[in-house]
Amino acid sequence: MQTTSNSPFRVLFASLIGTTIEFFDFYIYATAAVLVFPKLFFPAGDATIAALQSLATFALAFFDRVRVMVAWCELRQGYRHFRTDRISNLRVDELGYPRRRQVMLKEWRAIEGVPPPDKN
Repeated sequence: MQTTSNSPFRVLFASLIGTTIEFFDFYIYATAAVLVFPKLFFPAGDATIAALQSLATFALAFFDRVRVMVAWCELRQGYRHFRTDRISNLRVDELGYPRRRQVMLKEWRAIEGVPPPDKN
């Protein structure tokens, strides 16, 4: 049985190829969202609104690849959003929530305009 080693160069090269493909994927989609999609999918409406609707779809595709954590900040006394891929250090305190978790989730949804999940 033959094993292959993952040399640092091989890992770097594979990462570079994957990142390049993903960059061009988003670049082409963003260009199409501005130049093509408004005319193709929203022809009868206002051009500015059509472009914004196309870019909103692009933003959803981008955020689908990013996980975001919502947390209560005691220092700022408010909710904060953090990209989990950018968290380098995390400390878990033994402090409880200032209110019940369900109450805080409902409050955050109201502030951000996020509808509650379907009960189905």
